[in-house]
Amino acid sequence: MSKQYQPEDWFQYLMPMLPGITEEFLLVMFASTLREFCEDGRAWVEIIGPLSSKADNPKIFLDPLPGNTRIGYVYALTFSSNPSTNKLLTPGASIPYLRPTGDQPTAYIMEAPGCISLNPIPTQDWDDAYLADVSIIPLGPNIRLPEVFWTHWREALIDGVCGKCMMMISKPWSNPSMGTMHARKFRNHIKRARAIADGKFTDAQAWAFPDFAKQRIGDSFI
Repeated sequence: MSKQYQPEDWFQYLMPMLPGITEEFLLVMFASTLREFCEDGRAWVEIIGPLSSKADNPKIFLDPLPGNTRIGYVYALTFSSNPSTNKLLTPGASIPYLRPTGDQPTAYIMEAPGCISLNPIPTQDWDDAYLADVSIIPLGPNIRLPEVFWTHWREALIDGVCGKCMMMISKPWSNPSMGTMHARKFRNHIKRARAIADGKFTDAQAWAFPDFAKQRIGDSFI
């Protein structure tokens, strides 16, 4: 089992950079940064399931999740009628007023972030037939984070917290120029996290530094 981390694990890096800040306030700012990073950057993704549906009931509920988290967005839903088949259901934008019934669903609609509605409505039970590819959003500071936040996103959260805190006015840790730099780096981390989430931690999608993040050597950029 992978090791889990909590916000306090970042304090050893953050406290020296933000002189005078209290741990209580730092925890609040970390939670705010983490939520933004997960919602905008899709940094926390999971495969939820296997899930089941009941006959004549179109709904599958994903929330509430354990550990002070909720579903952010559903990016894919797969359905398996038997162990040898696996098909991707088509996402829909709205719920039909008159919805047909059928043996198997072919599409789904999100009624809410944590509520899937199948279409057509299955006329039989389907046990352990669904897998949902989702993003996770943390609700507060009392949370345990998967190891990827330490191995891949440690500096992203440091930049995000420092950007938010240093941009504050008349605080012992105020530093607008450094805050601007950290905030830009944080937005860059968010873009990179989204690209990596789309590529499933592969090179399936190319990603390049935006112009402001490039370093100039002579008359050229690298």
